[in-house]
Amino acid sequence: MTERAAKSNWIAVRELLRTRVARQPAELTLSKIVAQVANAFETDVGSLYVLQRDGNHLLLAATVGLLQTCVGQLRMQLDEGLVGLVAEQRAPVVLAEAPRHPRFKYFPEADEDRYQSFLGVPILDSSNLRGVLVVQTIEPRQFTSAETGNLAQVAALLGRHWSSILDRDV
Repeated sequence: MTERAAKSNWIAVRELLRTRVARQPAELTLSKIVAQVANAFETDVGSLYVLQRDGNHLLLAATVGLLQTCVGQLRMQLDEGLVGLVAEQRAPVVLAEAPRHPRFKYFPEADEDRYQSFLGVPILDSSNLRGVLVVQTIEPRQFTSAETGNLAQVAALLGRHWSSILDRDV
């Protein structure tokens, strides 16, 4: 992603969050954010997983690329899969060939078997984990440190707005 695209993406996400404060349901805002992120990063998938109130599970709250029937249904423990690894480590996970990683877990209900690369970053509100933001591609791709940083910036923005925007109805 170019510097210009990163700035444009940042502005678009900030505007979505500002609009959300005024009137949009969280689900619609999250759907728009993952679509914007997937588009800006030129990926086949954009997904956002929310840490559940029990603190032990992540729930798929929005996606483009994975099956929509999984939204609100696909749930995993923190010790499951690559998304769980991001949550546990509270640090980015970047893989060009995700299925080869020992923590990879296939969720057949998501129809994700064709995706190779994975970039996931934690969404933090202060030091509190709130969720995980993920992009994936069909073709193996080594995400750059700049792309990782840009996705982390989007996640940081989400984290800063979490309590006023997302906690109420997700």
